[in-house]
Order: sequence, then structure tokens, then C-alpha cells
Amino acid sequence: MKSYYYTGRVYLDLYENPTALSYFHKALDISTGSKDYALLGRIYSQMGTLFAYEDITEEVLEAYHKSYYYFLLGKDSLTSAYALRDLARAFDLLEVPDSTIYYYNKAYELAQSNKDKKREVAILQELANVYLEMDKSDEALKIIQKMDNKLLDEQGLNFGIWGNFYMKTGEKDSAVYYLKQNIGRNNLYTSAKAYWNLYEIEKERNNYEKGLIYLEKYTECSDSIYNASNTESLRKIKALYDFQHLKKEKEYLRKKNAEQQAWIIFIVIAIVLGVIILIRYNRNRKAMIREQEKKLHEINEQQYRKSQLYIEENKKKIEELKEKVKSFEQENNDLQQKLLLAKKEKLEQTNQAIETSQREQALLEEALRRSDIYAYCYRAIEDSSIRLTETEWKELENIINDTYDNFTNKLFILHPSITKMELRICLLLKIKIPVSTISQLVCRTQSAVSMSRKQLYKKIFNKEGTPANLDDFIVSF
Repeated sequence: MKSYYYTGRVYLDLYENPTALSYFHKALDISTGSKDYALLGRIYSQMGTLFAYEDITEEVLEAYHKSYYYFLLGKDSLTSAYALRDLARAFDLLEVPDSTIYYYNKAYELAQSNKDKKREVAILQELANVYLEMDKSDEALKIIQKMDNKLLDEQGLNFGIWGNFYMKTGEKDSAVYYLKQNIGRNNLYTSAKAYWNLYEIEKERNNYEKGLIYLEKYTECSDSIYNASNTESLRKIKALYDFQHLKKEKEYLRKKNAEQQAWIIFIVIAIVLGVIILIRYNRNRKAMIREQEKKLHEINEQQYRKSQLYIEENKKKIEELKEKVKSFEQENNDLQQKLLLAKKEKLEQTNQAIETSQREQALLEEALRRSDIYAYCYRAIEDSSIRLTETEWKELENIINDTYDNFTNKLFILHPSITKMELRICLLLKIKIPVSTISQLVCRTQSAVSMSRKQLYKKIFNKEGTPANLDDFIVSF
């Protein structure tokens, strides 16, 4: 039984959850008559935790109840405190707040009676988070202040809870500090939550560049968590275990439950198929969103590396390298001097290339503004009778592509299903034609043009936005 349990623990640590569950079931299969209550309690505790991570809520409470029951039989008061905490977690997962708080308090009282300060702190931390989720910041603060600060600082347990607290109370700067401290300290779940909260804060501050970095980190953590989780296989293993259990009783239940077994198998298959469909849908959607975000990130990075800001940052690095070269001259360190000079020369060449590219871009934009089609489009502001022919639309598209490095191709890379109407609106937005004139040239009402801009923003960014949001993006794209 122990070998199966420890093998399951190893697979659980490796995020092989379905395999871990199968070994826990094997341990239970041979546990009949066992009085190793501590081991039985641990097996059910690990199963409850596994079900909680996989969001199989119907199994969590039962597993944790059995875990607590066996720890009580074994008279293990130290571990029973954690078992009570696990029951509190289960009720929190089931959204039963009164029971959640009750079991956390029972767990804390037991840890306190055992003089187990480490468990006291861990339980209080979770209880504080529950109060924060209930928007009871005052109660949460009382709980946090109970904690032993020295113990928290040594173990790094306070950063996440303080970050959550300041998020709830609106103190963003303090929240950012504690959230950053919490990254990488515990597990992928806490890091992912910290990155998401940091992204939300930077988004509220309109600091989109930094927000995009945090969103990318959150996506990486989410991908790792998703790859470690295979709910479909987990439910299949559970269904197989249920089937094997029924098979053992088959001899004396055959006549009475034959029809019932057929229905059970049918329901299990229906559930598995439903889960497979749901998982595939979610996986495909997440993959699409990740790919979209990756493309946007790559485009933003390319634009940044052609920007004046990038040049200025390189200039600062060049000045720093010059200072380092001087210091190595005094030390007569020729090798380091050569390495630093090579880096400096590379940065200077990069800046020269960017500046050359910027001059070329300025000339291309000047040529665009002097073109006949550009002038014709702007003439439409004064002349409401002007419309563009198919040939003129193609001419406008070609000159914009020549000026802005295949502008339309990059749009289609972001979202291949952009319509002809949406593309034409983007072409006119790119040369900053007023919306009223755009509606005239594309033969649509202003409200229809606004709706198209709003819909296109959602296509590209997978979130709601205003028509002005799209305008700003297209102009800078």
C-alpha cells in the first residue's frame, strides 16, 4: 500500500495527475482491513487535493471527509488541523461561506492547541484570503495582523496575502510590490495569479507595454498548468475504477442491476464525450487567443525596435559602455576593452540602421502624401460626390502597402477573416481620413462604420473596445 501511495505522490509532483490517481486507487484497493490510519488519511488527502486542482468538485468534499475521519482514528491531532483546513477549502470550492469559515476556525484552534505556529500561520493566511473574496477587508486585516511577521518573512508566506489585500483595498503600488515578491515562491498557480493581477493593474494604468509582458508571463504559467492537467484522462480512470468495482459485485447483482449498469455506462460515455468536446473547444479557443497575443506581441516588439525610444535606450547603453571601457583602460585589461568596444560598435550600428530606416519611412510617407490617390481621397472631404472605383481602391492599397511595409498583409496575419469593407475602412483610417468622409467613400452610414470598427477591434484583440481604440491601433500599426 505504501509503495503505491509514494508512487502516486511522485507522479503528482510530476503533474501526471491521471497516473497519480490510478496509483492512489490501487493503494485503496488493497487497504481492506488496514489499520494504518495515517497512511489512509494521507491517500484521501492527496486525492482531495488532486480533485480540487482538476475542479472535480463532486469528489473533493468526500475525499477530505474520509481523510479527516482516518486522522481522527489515528489520533493524529497535528495532521488533523490540516485535514480541517482541507474541509474548509472544499466548502470554499462549493461556495458555502459559513461552513468554510467554521472549518478554518476549527483548524486554527486545533493548530493553536498543538502550539504549531507554522500551521497557525498557513491557516490564517487562507482564512484572510476567504474574507478578501467576500469583500470583508476589515476582517481580513484582523486575520493578517494575527500572523507572526518574523515567521512570515522567513518563509515568504505573507507576500501573496498582502498583495491580495492591497488589490482589494485599491492600494495598487503596495499590491505591485507584494505581487512581484510572490512570483516563483510557491507554485505555478500562485505565480499565474500574481502575473494576472499585475497585468490588471498595468492595464488600469494604461501601461500597455508592461501589461503585455505580464500577460505573456501569465499565459506561460497557464500553459504549463494546462499541460499538467488532463481532466479527460482523469475522468476516464475514475470511470474505469467504478466499472471494476461494479464488476466485483457482479455475481450477486447481475439480475437486479444489469439494466442499471447499461445506463451507467451510457451516462459515463456521454459525460466523457461531453468533457472531450468541451476540452477541445476550450483548448482551441485558448490556442487561438495565445496565437493572437503572440502575433500582437511580435508586431509591438518590431515597432519598438524601430522606434526613437529604442535608439535612446541604446544611446544610454553606449554611454555606459564608454565608462566601462575607461575603467578597463586603467586596469590594462585589453580583452575586456575589446569585448566592450565590440558591443558598443554593434549598438551604434543598430542605431544607424534604425535612423536610416526612419529616414526612408519619412520619405515614403512624403511620397504617399504627394500621390494623386491620397489627394483624391482628401478632396472627398469637400466634395461629397466623390467615390472610389475598384481600380482606385487597389491603387490606394498598393501605395499604403509600399509605404507601411505590407500593411494589409500584416492585418490579415492578425485576423485572416477581415472583410473587404473592414479592409477599406482600415486603409482610410491609415491615411487619417475623417470618419464622416470614410462613410461617404465606402457607401455606409457613420453608425455602420463605427460598428465595423468596433467589431474589427474585437476580432483582433479578442476583447471589447471602442471605435477610437481601433483608430489609434491602425494609425500606429
